[in-house]
Amino acid sequence: MKTINLNQEEIDKLTWGELKQKIYVIPYKDLIIYFYKQKSKGENGLLVQKLLNDLSEEERLISDQIIEVFNKNMLDPKQWNKPSEEILEDVKGETISIENVSNEQLAIRCFLLLTLHYVFTAYLRKDFRKFIGLKKESFFKFFRRNSN
Repeated sequence: MKTINLNQEEIDKLTWGELKQKIYVIPYKDLIIYFYKQKSKGENGLLVQKLLNDLSEEERLISDQIIEVFNKNMLDPKQWNKPSEEILEDVKGETISIENVSNEQLAIRCFLLLTLHYVFTAYLRKDFRKFIGLKKESFFKFFRRNSN
């Protein structure tokens, strides 16, 4: 999988086109797995905090509504195998239907919050990790792999 390299500083400057290019053809479950494996829980938590701080109260409610919409299809394998770019477009469509205006920056933040919501679901729920195909590495395997 290609490296996505998305940190707190980059989010403020991230454009719609850049995000689409970063996630192009990556299955959505692989994007979740990327954040789970490549970023620490603390880094992901700081990213969530940054995203939430950037949203108004009204925008947070929109983000919550989008998460609820996607949670309805949580057990549908098609949702997880869709390209991330399609999920991004779906999120944009939801923001438009809720807000009645196209706001790409809001859609980007809602997409990232949705993705991180599922990353934290994976931290908490072994059944979800198994469902999306995420295997936790044992402590010793991690060090063996990184020492080579």
